[in-house]
Amino acid sequence: MVPVLDAGVDYPSYETIRNLLKSGFDLGWSVLCRDCFAAGDMCLPSTNSKPYTYNCYHNGSNFILALIQLIFSSLVIFLLAVGLISRFIVIPIVFIVFLIYKYRTTRKTVDNVEKFLHIFSKKGTGESFSWEKLHEIALGTARGIEYLHNGCDMRILHFDIKPHNILLDCNFIPKVADFGLAKFYPKERDFVSFWDVLEMAGGRRNSYAEATRSSKVYFPSWVYDQITNGEDLELPDVSEIEVVIARKLCIIGLCCIQVKATDRPSITKVVEMLEGSIDDLQMPPKPFFSSSPQHNSIREIQSDSSTELLESESFEECSYSHQS
Repeated sequence: MVPVLDAGVDYPSYETIRNLLKSGFDLGWSVLCRDCFAAGDMCLPSTNSKPYTYNCYHNGSNFILALIQLIFSSLVIFLLAVGLISRFIVIPIVFIVFLIYKYRTTRKTVDNVEKFLHIFSKKGTGESFSWEKLHEIALGTARGIEYLHNGCDMRILHFDIKPHNILLDCNFIPKVADFGLAKFYPKERDFVSFWDVLEMAGGRRNSYAEATRSSKVYFPSWVYDQITNGEDLELPDVSEIEVVIARKLCIIGLCCIQVKATDRPSITKVVEMLEGSIDDLQMPPKPFFSSSPQHNSIREIQSDSSTELLESESFEECSYSHQS
């Protein structure tokens, strides 16, 4: 049972929220404030860089102005993304627009990996796909990232690889999307990536490491223990081939979440591992995400954004801190 707080708290402070959570209360919130709702007005997403922030507008002129600003900011982001893509794709921009229009009007579905991760975990829904297809999605995503790293004149770092930004067409062919945080970087520097292979393998989100006081289980740690102890991954209704594929994806994912950047494989190596046999893979050391006091700062590495790339030198200098 979860205790419920009957009286709402207007404009709670961080300390108030923290105390309520520590007391076991389940908090909920809405992006619509009661003042706007009572006045018949509405809130709009803020045009600043902070996500999940909203502004209140209590008259028509301010609302129209805010709507124009929101549309303009979205257009600027789109043009920046097009400018970035045009740097490494030698195709006239008009032809790119035509392809986008043609693609949008002829395809049957448009979804991202995040949605199908949870559908995949619910067998019998009629919408789930096989482990072979899941492996193809992981491999296609890795090849897309590998092209950004090594197939362009200037290396492109996505910096926001996560299931939500991997689109699937009607044939479940993955497309890397959302280059809003992407940056150019010289090829002389080496980077690693592909944290989300584990999430794809489990059909679930990677939870946080401190699971002793939570109903959530830290998936990478659980997977590592299952594989090293020779136990199964508790996969229902799967064949022996599918079990091998699942173990293969998990081992590759564990290689990609090593704490030290030098211990993680490059994306080119990840592609080779996905294309190769599980017999060629070696079990990496256990990812050292500990709940002990001396390693609390390591938890900062994990985030909902599942940041794809970390530079070796800067990773060591920032004492394992990470900002989304």
